[in-house]
Amino acid sequence: MARLGTYPALASLALATTLVLAACGGGSSSSTRAAATTTPTPAPNCRPVPLKTATTTPDWLPADLPLPDGTYLFRDAGTTNGVHHGVFTVPGGTKDFVRFALTQWPPKGWHLGRGDSESNEADDDFSKAAAAGSFKIRSDYCDLAWSELTLSYKPAP
Repeated sequence: MARLGTYPALASLALATTLVLAACGGGSSSSTRAAATTTPTPAPNCRPVPLKTATTTPDWLPADLPLPDGTYLFRDAGTTNGVHHGVFTVPGGTKDFVRFALTQWPPKGWHLGRGDSESNEADDDFSKAAAAGSFKIRSDYCDLAWSELTLSYKPAP
């Protein structure tokens, strides 16, 4: 039997399926089904959604790395060793953002890594040619219609 890694398209499909299932709480146990039918409630130590202060996206964010409509920069965290860091406020939950990245970034030439997901956060890395970055999406705002996206990006030299 051939290893999955010898077929990049199959490996990408397997990765995408794994990320979506993990982000969506994949599984068939009765506890998973029961949890999916309950209404999510904010965590007791949730944070308010930050006010929108910036009206533009940072100039270091590539134009071909789309973010969901309504996303805004909350804080430009500066640059370290050529890596830009920003914190964005994104409409939707972590599952919504993972689905967005999996469907919108590869057609633009961006490759996603293996990724990791938990109940209220997901993270992954991405690359295109010599440019690379990573993201972490967390749903810990009191308003569950929004999430925090921490994005790091290093452009090609």
